[in-house]
Amino acid sequence: MGDLIMRGKIDTILFDLDGTLYAKGKPIKSAVNVIEMLRKEKIKLGFITNTDGWPVEHILKRLINMGFNIALEELFTPVAAVKQFFTDNKDKSCYLLVTDEVFESLNGLNVNESNPDYVVIGDFSDKISYEEINKVFRFIMNGSKILALSKTNYYFKDNGININTGAFVGMFEKACEKEAVLLGKPSKEFFNLALNRLGSKAESTIVIGDDITVDVAGAKAVEAFSVLVKTGHYSQEIVESFKEKPDYIIEDITYLPSLLTEE
Repeated sequence: MGDLIMRGKIDTILFDLDGTLYAKGKPIKSAVNVIEMLRKEKIKLGFITNTDGWPVEHILKRLINMGFNIALEELFTPVAAVKQFFTDNKDKSCYLLVTDEVFESLNGLNVNESNPDYVVIGDFSDKISYEEINKVFRFIMNGSKILALSKTNYYFKDNGININTGAFVGMFEKACEKEAVLLGKPSKEFFNLALNRLGSKAESTIVIGDDITVDVAGAKAVEAFSVLVKTGHYSQEIVESFKEKPDYIIEDITYLPSLLTEE
C-alpha cells in the first residue's frame, strides 16, 4: 500500500457516507470542507450508501442539514439502483417488498401484484407479516427473480443490534433455492450503475469508505482504487483477516486531499 501515484490518474471519487463522512448524525472532523476542496479541483464526486429503508430525497435532506453540499444526482443508494434498473428494463415488472416511503418514491415502476418478473426485497420493517412473507415466497417459487437491496444481516443502532434486510433475503434464497441479485454494496452491479450515472470509469475512480467488506470489496469488484478510513466501522482485526486489501489506509477523511497529491 502507498506505492500508487494518484496525481493525474483520478477524476472521480465515490464516498461512503455513515462512518466515512459523518458519524452519529454529525460530520467527521472537516469532512464538509474536504468535499468543497475537492470540488474546486474539478473532481467528480459521488456518494454511495447501503441505506435501503428511506427514499433518496430523505437521505439527501439529512446530508444537507449536516452542512454537506451534495446534489440529488450525486447520491446513489439501493433505492436509486432499483429505479435505474427498471428504467433500463422497462418491459419487466416487479413486486416491491419495501417500506411505504420507498414504495411511494418508486412510483412509475411496472408493479405487478400477481405474477411479477422480479421481487424487490428491501427494508420492510413497517409491514412485516407471515402473509406478506409467504406471498413473496410463492412469487419466487413460481419464477420471480430476486433483487436484494442489501445482504447485510444486522446493523447497530443506539438501542443495540438489529436484524437487517440480508437476513430475510437469505431466508428466501434458502427456502426457494435461488440466488438474489444484489443492488447494493459491494456488488459489481451497484458500483457500475453508480459510475455510469456519473459518466465515470473505474480505472480513474477512488472508492473511499470505512468498511473493508463492502467499500473496498466493491472497489476491487470493478477494479477501482480503494481507500479505507480508520473511522466508523473500521476494524483492524477484519482488515488483517479479509482477503482483499485496500490500496491506501488513512486515519480519516481529512487525509484524502494530501493523498491525491502524493508523489
